[in-house]
Amino acid sequence: MYYSHYGLNGAPFPITPSRDLIYMSAAHREAYATLEWALYDANGFALVVGEPGTGKSSLLSALLQTERDGIRIICRRQPLAFADLLPAIAEELGINVAGASLNGLARLIKSKTATLSARVVLIFDEAQGFDDATLEQLRLFADDTLETARPIQLIFVAHPELRARHRAAEFRYSATDQSFVS
Repeated sequence: MYYSHYGLNGAPFPITPSRDLIYMSAAHREAYATLEWALYDANGFALVVGEPGTGKSSLLSALLQTERDGIRIICRRQPLAFADLLPAIAEELGINVAGASLNGLARLIKSKTATLSARVVLIFDEAQGFDDATLEQLRLFADDTLETARPIQLIFVAHPELRARHRAAEFRYSATDQSFVS
């Protein structure tokens, strides 16, 4: 009854992101362009920040629904500890993770990405949920791939608190003693 009264085709404001329900304001167009640019940029890192409920995940869903030549996107929508995240990434690349250490997985992923015909882009939605140690390990992991022909690109989609953490001096200049990069 309400749908027909208001001229709706379905329930408004769904919890799950939908490409069809995006309102592309100027800010949304800029964020989407940033996401597209980050897919092809080989600098290693990109950060898209917005308040909760502003459409970041919907923009990400729209981005993921378009095939791109030369790009292999792996998107993680839930933050995990690095020890769980690296095996998940390896599995998505078709790497057997049985019995492999984190160092071993890092080397296998680096080796696999060097042989792919596409560059790997890792997108992390809700990235504000990562702890500082995981963010640092991801940075070291991406840095370790910079010398390869196809470096891994990291894109973080997050709430503003991640930007604040990133700007904090203790995070920007600290090095973790749990480095897994060999």
